[in-house]
Amino acid sequence: MPFQKAIFAWRRVAACSNGFETLMDGRCFSFTKYATESITYADAKQYCEDNGARLPAIHSKEEEKWMMSFVEKSYGSRFSFYLGLTCNGDAQEFVWPDGSFAKFVDFEKGGTECYDATKSTVFYTSQRITWKENSDGNQEVDMIVCEEVADSDDQCGDFDLTDSGPSPTCYSVHKSLATWREAEANCTQKNAFLAVINSQGLNEYIKDKALSSGLIDGLHIGLSLYSNNNFTWADGSNITYDNFANGFPNALFGKCVAMETEFIGGKWMNTDCSNVRLPYFCTKKPFDLSNPKPAGCPEDAQYSPGNEIFSPGYPTPSGVSTCEYVLIDTIVGTKAMIEISFFESNLCCDTLTIYDGIFRNTVLKTISGYHPESIRVTANSNAMRLVWNATSGVKVRGFKAKMFSTF
Repeated sequence: MPFQKAIFAWRRVAACSNGFETLMDGRCFSFTKYATESITYADAKQYCEDNGARLPAIHSKEEEKWMMSFVEKSYGSRFSFYLGLTCNGDAQEFVWPDGSFAKFVDFEKGGTECYDATKSTVFYTSQRITWKENSDGNQEVDMIVCEEVADSDDQCGDFDLTDSGPSPTCYSVHKSLATWREAEANCTQKNAFLAVINSQGLNEYIKDKALSSGLIDGLHIGLSLYSNNNFTWADGSNITYDNFANGFPNALFGKCVAMETEFIGGKWMNTDCSNVRLPYFCTKKPFDLSNPKPAGCPEDAQYSPGNEIFSPGYPTPSGVSTCEYVLIDTIVGTKAMIEISFFESNLCCDTLTIYDGIFRNTVLKTISGYHPESIRVTANSNAMRLVWNATSGVKVRGFKAKMFSTF
């Protein structure tokens, strides 16, 4: 692409891939602002497609107002970006990238009609909110907004699910070339690992999937040689199944492992970790959706050290709810502490506020959006109060936490 790499990108969420954020109703968006260079429609569209996404859809005035206010607050008052709106000349209807007809449009004064598929194919918007037509796609904007294509498998988020191994596995295919170390870093950003293969069935599935995706020259898998001279999977597990080709592993080659996909289909060979560039697979365990917590606020909302705390219905969407939790350690001189191990909410509408003590006098932290890393908050006393305020709770899992105490 003819423009420089983005200066800012969102973090990954569990239901969205790296670089995307849940903003409203569980939909996944990324915002990429450029400091000096401008982007054409073709560049913006390709950028989104390269990241498994498409140009954004706006379905209502409320969505438009919220998105615009969010962008203005985060990036400043001057911005413009392309929409995913096109004109279906045959139906004389505006259409979003998912194929749905646009029931809401907000063109500048005078409007725009859809009657010719070759005329009205590119649209953009800006801080003025109104949408404008640009027939040739060369109206240069300074921001790319992408909306990730929704995945129907909630267990895996933006990954796909296979039952080919001894247990279900989530996976994603990456056709771009990377070194083993780069590939593993990219998988880690997705809360996953470079492919962990624990059965012949899963090995065959990955090999077949690679071939059907045109990856005939091999791919990185998540096996490498650690300092103890034992091969170990990227998730830390030991080898219970291997499929090395004859003569491998070979001490003359590198400490990382790749799969040959075509000529000796599915066999493994060790290779260099830092120079050999190949496509790769990421894998992770499915999200456990079994035994969801009860809907509604807990009846007994007082917690002691060692107790786990959940949002209503976790890990299923909680819906609209406002719940309070009181955390108390009865030992004199201690400080209450909470560790939030999972947090996912709509940035527009859902928050968890942590107060010092049992009253709402001092805010320690307010959390919203998605946080892949654990969050620890320590009170200045032996107690804290949590207020979960979900005004949407749509298509997000809420939070899981545990109380501790410290001196």
